[in-house]
Amino acid sequence: MMDTATTYKCPSCGAGLTFDPESQTFHCEYCGSSFTQEEARQAQDSAAAEVEKSPEEPAAEQAEAQDQGQQTEEMTVYHCPSCGAEIVTDATTAATQCFYCHNPVVLSGRLSGEFRPEYVIPFAIPKEEAEKRFLHWARSKRFVPRDFFHKSRIQKLSGVYFPYWMVDCKLDGAMEATANRVRVWRTGNTEYTETSRYRIVRGGKVNLNEMLKPALKKADQKLVESVLPFERKEMKDFTPLYLTGFQAEKRDVEREEAQPALEQQIKNYTEQLFRDTIPGDMVAVNVTHLETNNQDQKWQYLLLPVWTFTYRPKGEDKTYFYAMNGQTGKVCGELPIHYGRLAAFCGGIYGILALLLFFGRWLLG
Repeated sequence: MMDTATTYKCPSCGAGLTFDPESQTFHCEYCGSSFTQEEARQAQDSAAAEVEKSPEEPAAEQAEAQDQGQQTEEMTVYHCPSCGAEIVTDATTAATQCFYCHNPVVLSGRLSGEFRPEYVIPFAIPKEEAEKRFLHWARSKRFVPRDFFHKSRIQKLSGVYFPYWMVDCKLDGAMEATANRVRVWRTGNTEYTETSRYRIVRGGKVNLNEMLKPALKKADQKLVESVLPFERKEMKDFTPLYLTGFQAEKRDVEREEAQPALEQQIKNYTEQLFRDTIPGDMVAVNVTHLETNNQDQKWQYLLLPVWTFTYRPKGEDKTYFYAMNGQTGKVCGELPIHYGRLAAFCGGIYGILALLLFFGRWLLG
């Protein structure tokens, strides 16, 4: 199926609709109208009918790009449905905005067929609130450069729907381990220690739910995993309407590629569940055997909301990357350090200790 560039129009004025995380409605910034999902679907159907009139346009654009020597496997050219300007995206971008008219654009063909997500968790934190929470988080840390907090230094704040695989798994698990129990007692002036060694066997049926694995290679895997977990109760059946006003990525990691990491995650979770049943007075627990058999796995493809940030200190080449859970507000990332402030703090501590040592010696004569 060919990719198509689509905008979702306001039923009142025809401007582009965007999803508003605060009200959980679809909002028109031009006329101020807001619409429920059902009302916005009418705009979706209208836009879809408009796109069907020229289904071959994206293919023509791709052919033109190929003639010009562009890397069509990595970059694709579209026409904005609102103003006709060219939109250039990479292979996994599924939602963006037009650089010229700023209307939100969904490349619906990239989220159809086998690549259509089953579910989406919509953004719950608006952009202004995300920026406020991020700066509050940074201010709670010591020795961050002061210019970090200038808005001009926050180079990019973007709401991105990242693709994830979510897996529920039922399995038969078995574990064997050894552990020690130590008893210490005293008789008179003599202390005795008794160490008992045990063989531990555990087994049973294990249910593991909502295991999430990132499904995008180009993302910073540590960051997109560090903002987990998400609350499943807010999960919605997927519709492209939720993507309007945000960026979105299509998965490029298939089940086969994600399977090895998932298997290790299953083993780790199963082992921890069995370890939790071992009495707390047992020490030096050593797992000698672990099995996870007869697995019944249910895979689901979904998009999850993440606010992403970048920061580059003045005069430095290093760029710092940050991620915030767009549902819970959890922030992850490495903060820069102002070494001058750190040195001043350490110098102040050294000075106070020197004064205390001086007065201590003076008081002691």
